[in-house]
Amino acid sequence: MGNCCSYSVPMLLFLDKHYCNCHASPWWLCCGQCTHWSQHLCCKLSYTSRRCCLYFSRRAEGYFLGQLYSFCHRAVTSAGSSELIAVSSLCTYDIYHMYINPNATGKQILRVSRAAVLGFGGLMGILAVILNKAGVSLGWMYLAMGVFIGSAVIPIAFMLLWKRANAFGAILGPVIGCFLGIITWLGVTKAEYGRVDLDTTGRNGPMLAGNLVSILTGGAVHAVCSFLRPQNYDWETTKKISVVEKEKSELPYVELKEEKLASARRWIIKWGVCFTFVILVLWPLLTLPAGQFNKGYFTFWAVIAIAWGTIASAVIIAMPLIESWKTIQCVARGMFTNDRLMENFEELNSKLQAIILAIPEAERIYLLEKEKDKKEEDALDRDQIAVP
Repeated sequence: MGNCCSYSVPMLLFLDKHYCNCHASPWWLCCGQCTHWSQHLCCKLSYTSRRCCLYFSRRAEGYFLGQLYSFCHRAVTSAGSSELIAVSSLCTYDIYHMYINPNATGKQILRVSRAAVLGFGGLMGILAVILNKAGVSLGWMYLAMGVFIGSAVIPIAFMLLWKRANAFGAILGPVIGCFLGIITWLGVTKAEYGRVDLDTTGRNGPMLAGNLVSILTGGAVHAVCSFLRPQNYDWETTKKISVVEKEKSELPYVELKEEKLASARRWIIKWGVCFTFVILVLWPLLTLPAGQFNKGYFTFWAVIAIAWGTIASAVIIAMPLIESWKTIQCVARGMFTNDRLMENFEELNSKLQAIILAIPEAERIYLLEKEKDKKEEDALDRDQIAVP
């Protein structure tokens, strides 16, 4: 669902030539074609229309800049908080608790988690300042990420979906893919432009070559290793991993059965692979015969992009509300029915007291349990006071 919605973003950005790049969208083959009309659209307006557009843009500049700042701030804080939590969990449970201090107490784990959040947050800020001072744009960094880490995409998919996936290949594939991707990226840059700098390395040709070599090589190496020495991993060892907190799943038991999970896996593979092939390969290839986009084709593209973006926005706004509707109802009901809830508790308590008084044996057991609970609370308080 997230990928289906996110695909609309680069498609919409293609409507402006300033955001066109070959990696941010699956429509990398359409760069020169799709931007033809957006590049010359303003030139076809009349003189009066251009003056109206200029006047409108100046009047609306402050408003739209404020909206853009608000949008970027919320997007960055949302993504940044997710990254901080993810890195903190990895450092705390997968590294510290697993290998450094298996007997760590809750306070120690909390301390390490906070240190990881603080350290990684500071590192992100320092790295952003360094890249900004060096003149590295966000677009360049986004494209280069495919060269540096794209080689791990296919191996990760193999590990999750392919029984024969080999652990050694999953490590070797990303390393070799990244190495060859960087060589191809810089080599194509030197061959095409005669120099290697920030400007030439960020252009479409070198970035496309480096991304493709990195992604495909990583997958090919992992596939070869898996065919030569299949591991046939069954995930049984992962079921034995001890977790810090065990929460009861809200899913019904039937949804967690092996047959149901296997059926869901087959559905994901079938539709996920088909959708990926259509969006990343088939659609871009079908646009090649069109050559340079005419006005009708570009209008068709714009309509699809706007419709897709609108539907995606509606889905990602509505779905969380629908999934959490019961919780929202419970909270809202609790806000306005608190008094009634207390009355029910008092009524229930009075009935229990009446039953206890009517049965002497029940009263004796109740008093003993109450005294036992009080002693346990006193002992717990003394332990907390004794701890420095």
